Amino acid sequence: MTRHSAGTLTNRGYDMFAYELQRIRRAELVQEADNYRLVRRIRRARRAARRSGQEAEGRVSPPGERFARAA
Repeated sequence: MTRHSAGTLTNRGYDMFAYELQRIRRAELVQEADNYRLVRRIRRARRAARRSGQEAEGRVSPPGERFARAA
C-alpha cells in the first residue's frame, strides 16, 4: 500500500480495502439468500407431503396425551 508521509493510507489503498469489504459482504448476502431459498423449499415440500398424507415425520401421540395426569 502506498502511504503518505503522515502515515495515512492513500485513496487507492482505501479504495482497495473498501472493495474487499464489499466483496466479502456480497458473498455473505449470496449465502444468506441461498439459505433462505433452501429453507423455503424444504417448508414447501413438507407442506405438500402433509397435504398428500405422505408425511415422513409426524406426531408420536395425540395432542391431548402430552402430559400424564396428576394424582
